[in-house]
Amino acid sequence: MFVPVPTIFDFFQFNQGLFEICSKDAKRNHYVKNVPIESLFQEDQAQMLSLNEVPYKAFLIEPCKADNYAMVTFDNNLYSSSPKYAQENVYVKASSDKVWILNQSYEIIMEHKRLYGNGLQSMKWPPYIDLMSKRPCAMKYTTFYQELPDNWQKYLGKQNAEGKRKGLTSLYTMLQKHDMHTAESALAFAISNGVNDTDSILAAYRSLTSQVQQLQPMQLNANVISMPSFATNNARYNDLFRQEVCPL
Repeated sequence: MFVPVPTIFDFFQFNQGLFEICSKDAKRNHYVKNVPIESLFQEDQAQMLSLNEVPYKAFLIEPCKADNYAMVTFDNNLYSSSPKYAQENVYVKASSDKVWILNQSYEIIMEHKRLYGNGLQSMKWPPYIDLMSKRPCAMKYTTFYQELPDNWQKYLGKQNAEGKRKGLTSLYTMLQKHDMHTAESALAFAISNGVNDTDSILAAYRSLTSQVQQLQPMQLNANVISMPSFATNNARYNDLFRQEVCPL
């Protein structure tokens, strides 16, 4: 199952696939006893102790302090929290695949997928965008603004106060379900089509992310009657308007 050594990006997804492979393999006969492996496993299960009724959740909690950007360092990687927690004491709760940032009351501020590596960063933008949308004219002086993709910085930099607010609100809407890369692509797609208002940007975003199936052109068979073409002539409406209407 592990030759060659697999590359795992998501433990939960990998374990699901591994379970399916093992379930299929369990139907194979044991190489010595020549009976299905799943039958032998059922015999083993009958001799095992029952699992606890209450699942045991394995995680660790440790205190830490958010930096000036409200980012928290855990296991040599950075995780975002919320701007209001900049320079505040918080807690990190970590499992094998998730990292939660908690406040002093142990309430969840933000949830992330756990990063494995060194110097990596997981950024959840909505709290930062929400803060900037409340003070759009001051956003260019914030450190968070400098972290936005270039095309969003240029777009917002050209807008007036109301345009900045609407732009940030549309960006916040996109980030509720998708990441910043998707929002960056949506803006680029809208501008490439010659539009840059917020409604058009959101329409471009929905076009990129919708799961609507594209309809194929209708295929007609050879026995369909060919209809004659008809040329429109608006001058006929002018003739109609010049006629007098007889009163009843």
